[in-house]
Amino acid sequence: MTPRPTAATLGVAAFLALQGLDILLTPAWIALVLAGGIAVWRDEIDLARRLSTVEWALLALLVTAAGVSAFGLDPGRSFRLSVPAVSAFVLWVLVARTPWRDANARWFAVALAICAATQMAAIAYVVVQESQARPAEWIKLAGATWLVVPNDVAWMACVLPLAVTLPRPRLALTLGVSMSLLSAVVLRSWTSAALALMSAALVLFVQRGQGRLSVRATAMSFVSVVTAIVLSVVFMRSMQARAQLWESAWKVFLAHPSGVGLHNFVLVYRDANPLTYYEWVDPRLTPWPHSLPLEVLCELGVAGFAAFAFLAGRVFSRVFRLMNDERFPLECALVASLFCVAIISLTELTLLRQYTWVLPTLLVAIVSAKTNRV
Repeated sequence: MTPRPTAATLGVAAFLALQGLDILLTPAWIALVLAGGIAVWRDEIDLARRLSTVEWALLALLVTAAGVSAFGLDPGRSFRLSVPAVSAFVLWVLVARTPWRDANARWFAVALAICAATQMAAIAYVVVQESQARPAEWIKLAGATWLVVPNDVAWMACVLPLAVTLPRPRLALTLGVSMSLLSAVVLRSWTSAALALMSAALVLFVQRGQGRLSVRATAMSFVSVVTAIVLSVVFMRSMQARAQLWESAWKVFLAHPSGVGLHNFVLVYRDANPLTYYEWVDPRLTPWPHSLPLEVLCELGVAGFAAFAFLAGRVFSRVFRLMNDERFPLECALVASLFCVAIISLTELTLLRQYTWVLPTLLVAIVSAKTNRV
């Protein structure tokens, strides 16, 4: 008999499911805080356990980010736009510090599916009502919490591998990939389409019995995708626009090696890279550099990037060991999802998005909860 889920699990699932629309954010927070209170009351949270290496790395990154932002260009903006860090912290405690059962992942997968379905329903309604509008306008009118630009639907592709935890994984995967590709085509988000296909390929690899993923094959795949991204700059106008933002982020770092503070890239990148209006491939003011590592580098400086690199190293070191130690679908799904997150972090992710705080926190917290050694 499957044990009943804990209050923490149900609270996290409710929080994730209610992330679909802006109007559901207040109930989502209530569910998360209420779950945390009940979990504490029931003594579900293990606060006595020593901090793991990943938790130390997370703490170092948060402290560094707070310190750099406090002395950055606009501390008020930095802290005001970093509220999602609070939900990420609570999420971590409720997942990584409570008793883990693999059945929990099913609850989270269902919740994320509900969130995705809600967002797609909102977009579909807007598309029908405003058929002549552009994709960016559809996203704005949809009022979906995690979506600011069309490429943000790529988050759905990142969690597709968790379909292996559902009762009918092949059907869930088929529906997930179909809906991800449909939304990508409607919104003209080729980033999302490519990521959905990549995610599906990784899941199929798992389902064909390749439970023990090869570290070498995974690393080679990552290098191949990175190479493809670099080469795409030559042919794709959107990637050329990103290349200009990457160059700007690097120049911001050179001008401010100690960092400008979280979310302050937009305040200085035009001064750091003074191109004329006509020299910019995309002349619109862009709030983030479309590369999470470069965003961390230019906004948090040398110290922040060192903390970020240490965190990434600890996470992936343990994940790669997990790949060799375990042979079960959930472990492989976690690797596949984190692989997709790592790829999209190079071209799209930003700390301005709530899902950038929530999804990696959830995935790494599951890894931590399963091992208690991360």
